[in-house]
Amino acid sequence: MSGGLHSPGGRGVPGPVRDLVLFCTVALILLTLPYVGRLRSVLGDEGVRLPLIILFAVAGAGFILFHIRLLRNRPGRWIGLGLFLAVFAAVFVLLRGPNPVVGLVEKVHLLQYSLLAVLFWWAANRRFPGYQVYVLALLFTVLAGLLDEYVQHLLPIRVGEVRDVWINFVAGTLGLLYVALVLRPRAGAAVPHAVAWRNILVGAAVFLLALGGFIHQVHLGHRIEDPDFGFSFNSRFSREELRERDLAHGREWQRRGERFNPEETVAGYPAWALEDFYITEALRHIGARNHHLDAERDVMAAMEQRILIRYFPAVLKALDPRLSREVRAQLRAWGGANPQHGLGSTEMTYLYTGITARGLWALVVSLVAACLGGALVLHRRG
Repeated sequence: MSGGLHSPGGRGVPGPVRDLVLFCTVALILLTLPYVGRLRSVLGDEGVRLPLIILFAVAGAGFILFHIRLLRNRPGRWIGLGLFLAVFAAVFVLLRGPNPVVGLVEKVHLLQYSLLAVLFWWAANRRFPGYQVYVLALLFTVLAGLLDEYVQHLLPIRVGEVRDVWINFVAGTLGLLYVALVLRPRAGAAVPHAVAWRNILVGAAVFLLALGGFIHQVHLGHRIEDPDFGFSFNSRFSREELRERDLAHGREWQRRGERFNPEETVAGYPAWALEDFYITEALRHIGARNHHLDAERDVMAAMEQRILIRYFPAVLKALDPRLSREVRAQLRAWGGANPQHGLGSTEMTYLYTGITARGLWALVVSLVAACLGGALVLHRRG
């Protein structure tokens, strides 16, 4: 084990095999994304909870058995393992999602990306010896996390957000802390600082481009201010785009002789179906309206109904018959008596509406240019 894992220059697993293991691990994470979401939708939150707890128990037992063998005759490294486990346990306990099951799923991400950071280090430590491998392993672990979250963003049964990318960053840091405290790799050949920082700056430029693309695709949105009723809400689309998509959906459903069915189960979707973000937004507003109705928040319910009537009529036409005549009359009465000036919907708050795509990319390109310019200077010095 010492030759293959601890010593960058020692004999052990060949470099191409290390790369293949890393590639297969990333591919496995990505290819299972739609099926993990499907499993949760079929089993429900309570049905998923027990398998996740069993997974943590098996992973913990395997980790202990692995280190009993790995650290045999190395008593000093048990101290490092103890420190690592204390930090990991603290993060594990403090990491909580909006509900217990989401919290458990995020803890799975913590395990996945801690392991992935160790694999990135293992695959790259021969080519990038010294401290640079830690920085590059962390950058490319988070880069894999960005790809993971973007794929989730495209799937109708998963959610991708930049918040989860930060969880992956913490997980990658923990994985590299494990390398430093427990594996304690031997120092490889000395690398000039100029060469190391050149590689780090190039890696940072790649990461910044990917982060900019992720924020552009996932988080940029519009703040829609209704000119007649005074309410506002966030949307991925502009006012004109919302109307165009509503007309397109209405024509398509009419052509097919069918209506959107919100009760269609996720099990009926193709595994790699792409999310329809217009319908997603409509369903978010319908859920908010129904929640406000149940809580007897009449003005907020009327505001959500006005949003649906004006911007999502094709979806509402399929769903409105499900409301009783009395509730529909009540919503109309509330909306007429309360014009909702100054109110705002609390849906789609993860969208960034205070920055334009041009402003985002001006910032990203400036940072990338600075990184690449610094790398070029260091390259000439080297």
